[in-house]
Amino acid sequence: MEQRKNTVAVVCGMISQLPRPVHSLLCTSFVLCVLFGAQRGLAQPVMARVDIDTYGFTEPGYYIIAPLQQDTLAVVDEYARPLLHRRVGLHTNAAVYGQKYLTHFGGSRRARYFVRRDFSLQPIDTFAVSEPGLTDFHEGKVWTDTSMMILGFEQTQMDLSKVVPGGQTNATVIVGIIEEQTFDGRVVFRWKSTDHVPLDQATPDIDLTQNYIDYIHINSISRQPNGDLLVSCRHTDQVLCINRETGAVRWRLGGSMARGNDFRFLNDTTNGFVGFSHQHTAFRTARGTLMMFDNGNLKPEPQRSRVVEYEVDETAMTVRAVRSIIPDSVGFVRSMGNVEELPGGNILVGYGNESGRVLAHEIDPAGRIVATIRNTNNAPIDPYRVIKARIGMTAHLDTIDAAGQYRFANADSATGLTIIARKLTSPVVVSAERHHTPPPQVLFDGSAPEHVLPMRWVLRYSDGEAQATSEGETLFDLAVLPKAPAGSVRLYARDSVGRGPFSPLIGVYDRTANTFLCPRIVEGEVVAVLDSLNPPEMVQPTSQTQNQSPEAASVVLRMPAVGVDAVVSAWPESEPARAITRTVRRRPDGLAVLVLEDLVPDRMYRWSAISIGSQGAQSAPITWSSRTLPVADERIITTRPNGDTAAYNGSVELYWTPTRPEDKTLLQLTTPIRGPLIGIDLSMTEIDTIAPLQGMLRRNGLQTGTSYFWRVLQLDETSSTKWSALQGFSTPAEAGQALMPVMPPNGTTQRASAARLTFTTSDEYRDYVVQVRQQRSDGSYAEAISIVADPAGEVLLTDLREGSAYFWRVIGTGSDSDTGCVFMFRVEGASSAADVPATASTVRCQDGLITIEADDVITGVSVVDLSGRLRSLDVGHDIRSLQRPLVMSLTGWIGVVVRLANGQSSFHPAICR
Repeated sequence: MEQRKNTVAVVCGMISQLPRPVHSLLCTSFVLCVLFGAQRGLAQPVMARVDIDTYGFTEPGYYIIAPLQQDTLAVVDEYARPLLHRRVGLHTNAAVYGQKYLTHFGGSRRARYFVRRDFSLQPIDTFAVSEPGLTDFHEGKVWTDTSMMILGFEQTQMDLSKVVPGGQTNATVIVGIIEEQTFDGRVVFRWKSTDHVPLDQATPDIDLTQNYIDYIHINSISRQPNGDLLVSCRHTDQVLCINRETGAVRWRLGGSMARGNDFRFLNDTTNGFVGFSHQHTAFRTARGTLMMFDNGNLKPEPQRSRVVEYEVDETAMTVRAVRSIIPDSVGFVRSMGNVEELPGGNILVGYGNESGRVLAHEIDPAGRIVATIRNTNNAPIDPYRVIKARIGMTAHLDTIDAAGQYRFANADSATGLTIIARKLTSPVVVSAERHHTPPPQVLFDGSAPEHVLPMRWVLRYSDGEAQATSEGETLFDLAVLPKAPAGSVRLYARDSVGRGPFSPLIGVYDRTANTFLCPRIVEGEVVAVLDSLNPPEMVQPTSQTQNQSPEAASVVLRMPAVGVDAVVSAWPESEPARAITRTVRRRPDGLAVLVLEDLVPDRMYRWSAISIGSQGAQSAPITWSSRTLPVADERIITTRPNGDTAAYNGSVELYWTPTRPEDKTLLQLTTPIRGPLIGIDLSMTEIDTIAPLQGMLRRNGLQTGTSYFWRVLQLDETSSTKWSALQGFSTPAEAGQALMPVMPPNGTTQRASAARLTFTTSDEYRDYVVQVRQQRSDGSYAEAISIVADPAGEVLLTDLREGSAYFWRVIGTGSDSDTGCVFMFRVEGASSAADVPATASTVRCQDGLITIEADDVITGVSVVDLSGRLRSLDVGHDIRSLQRPLVMSLTGWIGVVVRLANGQSSFHPAICR
C-alpha cells in the first residue's frame, strides 16, 4: 500500500481556563472555531507542526492530541489538519465516551477538575473529587450514561518511623482516591488507597524516608467485564482488580519488582526480569485479554518500552504474554505513554514525553505500523495520551463476507453509503466514512466544477483493494449532504485518499429517492460538487426600493449552498466608479450579512450581489436599489451597560433613552473577531430592529471573559439619527484566565492624559506586550503601537489625545504565544463633547473610605482590583454624593467606575490604604 504523508498545525498557547469545579451546567458557552462555527474574539494562536504518515489500513476517526503545557485541545484528521480545536486552558488527558462525550483534565495549581464536553466541544459541566481531596490529572472519564469516574489524591501527614527504618515522623504521603460521581455530583463509590494498599508495597525506587512520598501513583482506571475496576499503580508495579461494590482488592498482578503479586507468569522474562514495570493504561481488550503500556523503568539495561498483552486465567491464577510490540523507532519512555484498542482491532500507542519526534503509532492486529504521528518542531510536544475517536465525523466498519446489501450506519447516524455485493472473492473489512470537510486540495481531471461542498466520503478496504468484492454497486444517499439546491449535485471520485485528481463518478441519479447508484464497488475518496452556482436570495431589504439609513445600510442574503460566499457592491446612481465592494462570508445559519455606514445621505443607490464558489466561480448577479435617508444631527443616549462587567448569566439587557420615541431603533452588538485588527469592525454584525416606544433589548448567548461593544440609532421613513457613541462592557473572566484586560474597564471615559493599563497574568508566559491603537475623533485609526509590559501585568500609556478612543489588547509570549480580547477607553476632550457626555464625578479614597461626588444622580458604582475582581457598591436612590467604607481586600491600587443618570460612565484610578 502506498504511503501518505500529511502535516498538521496543532494549536499552542495558554489563555483561558474553566471556572472552579461545579456539578452543574456551565454558562461558558464558547463558540466553536475553525470549520465548525464562529470564533472567540482572540487572535489566531501559534501552531506547532505535526506530520502524519499513513502506510496501511487505519481505522476511521480523528486523532486527539492533548499536550500538558498548552491551552488547546486539538482534533486532527488523516490529512493532519486540526479540524476542531478549542482553547481550554491548561489541560491534558482527553478521553471519549461512545458517541456522546469528550472529557479532559483542566485547571491550575489552585483549581483542578475534569471537564465534560459534547462532541462539538461545548462544555457541559466539571467534576472534581470531594474535599479534602485534589483531582489528579491521570484519570477522569465518563463511566456510565449518568456518572463519572475520577482519580484524586490527598496529602496526608503520616508517621513512617515504624513503617520503614529512617522514616519521617511527619511525612507527607500522597494517598490515591478513586470516586464515581453521578452527573449531579453525588458520590456513589469512593476508594482510598491506604485502606487497601499499605505503603510497603511501593517499589524499591520509591524512597519512603523522604518528607514527600508518592507511594502508589495511580495512572489509569478501566472497567472489568463484571463492572469491577482495573487500576494501574505505577509506583507499586501492580495492576489491581478492585471490587466495585466493596472496594476490596480481588487480586494483584505485578512484575519482578512488585512487592505483591497473586499470579504466576508462564512466560515474559527479559534478562531475568519477569513481567512489566512502571506501566500505564492497563485495560481489558475486546478479546478479554489484559493490555498495557509497559514503560519498563526497573528492568535491566538496555531498557525498552513496549505494549504487552496478557491472557489472564483468574482460576489457575496464571498469566501468559501473547503479544509484545516494541517499535524500532521508539526506545525507552521514562514516563507517560498509553495504548488504546480501537473498535476494529487496531491499537493506538502514544509515547509520552520522551518519544522524540514520534508521538504515536497506529498498529494493526498483525503488528504492522499503519500510521505514524511525528512532531516536526524544535520544541517538544508532550501529550499524556494520544487517542483516536469518531468525533466530528460519521464512520462505520463492517465485514463483507457474503453477497448481499451492506448499509453503513450506526444506531444514531448514517454515512449515507451502501455497498451491494454481488460476488465475493474473499471476506474484507470495509471502512465507510462521511467527513464534514472537503480535502485540503481538490484537483480535477478536466474542467473544474464551480463549487465543492464541504464534505467527503471515504471507502477503504482492509486488503487495500476493493476488487475483493469483484462485482457489485455502491449507493450514495444524497440526503446526508450539506445544503445544496435539489438536483444540482454531482459526485466526483479518486481511487486513493489524498492522491490524484478527481474524475466524474459514473452512475444513475434517482431524484425521487435522492440517491446515486454507481455500478461498481467504489474505493477511495468521493466529493460532492455543484457544476453551476445559483445567485444569493434577497432577505433584506424586503423591497427593491426600500429607504435605508446611510449609516446602517443593511443587506442580508440567503446563500445557495454551504461554503458559498457573497460579493456585494453598492454605488450612487450613475456613478459606478464610486462603488463600494465587500466580500461577505456565509454564516452557519446560511445567511451573509453586510452593514455599510459610509454612504452618502439622501441619494439613490444601486446594489448587486453574486455567489462565489470554492473554486472561484461566480454566479449571475441579483440587483436592487435603495434610497439613503437624510441624517439628523442627533444621537441617542445609551445608559447601560457601559464601562462595566456585566453580571454574567449568559445574557445582557441593553438600555437607551430614545430621542424620537415614535421611531424604530436599530441596534448592533458585537465582540471583536480574531485577526490583526485592533479595533471594531461592525460591517458584518447583524442589526436588531426594535419597535417604537421601547428602550431595552435582551440578548442571550454571551461568552465569559469577553469584551462586547454596542450602539443604537433611530429612523423613520423620512430621516435617520446618527449612531450613538460606541459603548463597551465585558463579561467576567474565567477562573485563571490570562491576558484579560482589567483596567480601565471596557467602554469607560477618563480625563487624564495618561492611563495605567492592567491585565491578568499567568505563569505560562515570560513576557507581555500591550498593543494599542488610537481611533481619532473623526473615526480614523492611527498605526498600532506595541509596548513591553511589566510582568506583573501593567503598563503606563502616556500622551493620550483628547477626544480619542484607544483600543488595546495583550499578547503573552513564552514557550507559546496567545492574545487576549480587545478593550476600549476614551479620553475626554472638546472634540468628543458631542458624542460623549462630559464627566462630572470625582473620587477620593482616604482613611478607609471611598468618597464620590457627582453633578448628576449616581446610578451605580463598581470597584475593581488588579486581579480583575469587581464589586458593586450600594448607592441608594437619587443621590449625587456618597461615602462608603473600603473593603479590606481592595486596598492598594484600584479602579472605580461611576455611572450617572445621563448615561455616562467614568473611570477613576485610586490608591487606597
